[in-house]
Amino acid sequence: MADNPRINSIDIARLFAAILVVAIHTQAITWFSNYSNGNIQILTRVAVPFFFCTSGYFLHKNYINSGGPAIAAAFWKTVKLYTLLSLVYFAVIFLPNPALLHESKKWMLVDFLFNGSYYHLWYMVGIIYSIAMIYLICKLKLSRVLLPLAIVCYVTGLLGTSYYGIGSRLPILNVMFDSGWFLSIRRIFLMGFPFTALGWTISEGKLRLRSSKNHLLFATTLAALLFVGEIVAVTVTGMSRTIEITIFLYPLLFLLFQICLAYPLVGKSRFALVCRDIANFTYFWHPLVILALRRVLDASFLLFAITAAVCLLLGFGYHSLKNRRRLTYEHHSKN
Repeated sequence: MADNPRINSIDIARLFAAILVVAIHTQAITWFSNYSNGNIQILTRVAVPFFFCTSGYFLHKNYINSGGPAIAAAFWKTVKLYTLLSLVYFAVIFLPNPALLHESKKWMLVDFLFNGSYYHLWYMVGIIYSIAMIYLICKLKLSRVLLPLAIVCYVTGLLGTSYYGIGSRLPILNVMFDSGWFLSIRRIFLMGFPFTALGWTISEGKLRLRSSKNHLLFATTLAALLFVGEIVAVTVTGMSRTIEITIFLYPLLFLLFQICLAYPLVGKSRFALVCRDIANFTYFWHPLVILALRRVLDASFLLFAITAAVCLLLGFGYHSLKNRRRLTYEHHSKN
């Protein structure tokens, strides 16, 4: 895809999504949502689905360039990064705390394989399994069933979470929903895979909207309002067991992605690259910043603000170091 300019708005949006993840984990707006049983906090959960969607989008772009080997390369790169992150968090969180290590050791392998070795790393597990599933589907030349399969998985996830009041009455499915391993498969197969497949399908061009930008903005606003209304409805009616995904979250993510495509910000490549590096750094390492700050701060908006600021500064430092190493390598290569 060298002929096509990179959609810089996606990389910029990644940074906003990473900041939303920090808001979730610092409970930044819980104080503002007590009256709604945390519903406002739930609104920030558009962030991780956006990361999945983005991963699927760029995975397909690489697939166009290099075919199956590009998917395999992405798989192993993600596995290596996840393993490195897991080792770091194991050393920082568990080794200094023998009691926690003893309590958790019998579940560590299960968590590593299915739940994430630390609370935010479930995304890495989800994307690893999603890449594997997409690779298998492409290998079997069944790419036409990718989105339908993703939607079936997503609907199943809805019935086990936001619409548990309905799903708990369905034979066979209710057994799965009440099993101890449902949490693991929910995040991998019923959340991670559907959003990754959505990004892949958008990249294929099959779901590209041709509407005017004004119509697109109106549709996105409407989807956001319906998303909010749905959260309130399933909470008030007592239908939900947990709210991580909803019916209108899927079209909302699709429309948000369409906005990124409609406003590619082609001339912002350098800024977008900075945003991408800071976003990655923030997502992967913000729990360590939170852990350090919670020695002096409780969960609050102040904790969120300081955590976000520290991550932005350290992330920019990471970008500068990475860029300097790249320039040094290019200089030596020329010589």
